[in-house]
Amino acid sequence: MLIAGLVLIVVAVGAAFYARHERGKARTATATETLSCGDVATLSKGVADEVGGGSFSQRCEAVGRAQPGPQGLVDAPESKVDAVWVRTKVTHKYWEMVTTTRDGKSHRTRQEREDVVSDNSSIAPFALSDDSGTVVIHPDGAEIDRPERVVDRFEQADRVQQDGGGFLASLLRSTNDSGTLGFQREEWVIRPGTGLYVQGEVADRTGALVFAKPQDKGAFLVSTRSEEEIVAGSEKAAKLAGIGAVLAGVIGVVLLIAGAVTA
Repeated sequence: MLIAGLVLIVVAVGAAFYARHERGKARTATATETLSCGDVATLSKGVADEVGGGSFSQRCEAVGRAQPGPQGLVDAPESKVDAVWVRTKVTHKYWEMVTTTRDGKSHRTRQEREDVVSDNSSIAPFALSDDSGTVVIHPDGAEIDRPERVVDRFEQADRVQQDGGGFLASLLRSTNDSGTLGFQREEWVIRPGTGLYVQGEVADRTGALVFAKPQDKGAFLVSTRSEEEIVAGSEKAAKLAGIGAVLAGVIGVVLLIAGAVTA
């Protein structure tokens, strides 16, 4: 009971921190000033006229639609769809025989495991456009919220061998103690024209006006959800996590006390 109580106390602390994070996320979205792409350009020009280019920096949020950046569309290797941003992930799923000792006897059981072998996101700039203008987004370091999942496919081990192997073939396991089940392939994209909510820092430090990762380590969010949906989701998550933290904490304390009494 002591161990279970300690585990629940740790869970309660983690849930409390998560609730705090989600409440902060909702407050930040509500408090951040909303600017149009045209407003951002006007403010930047005003600062450049006063003190010179490269001096403008503004924490804000903007709403618009995704458009290709200066380098055009990015490659979506799994789905081949048109995209301005893409993330691809491959997970190796396999089994291993694990030996445990119970009551002085050894037992061998088969346990399924998985390892992420690749998880790559594009960092090529793309644009946010509204009726007033366009601002470039540098997505490196951004939290990309709710992109569209376009691939979620499990590829069995024998299919990898038939396709000629390559890097994935080098990961295949086939022994008495372990074996490959297959590979889970996933891909997420932001397509041109997708509605976006962007929250972060827009600046002209590099000579161009771009949304990029804030220098003060503040939030940098690119979401396919609206601000209202983000706030509502964070508030709900914070409420549920808060309730979970209280319940886990109370039960954990009870188990600790019970364990101490019976020890």
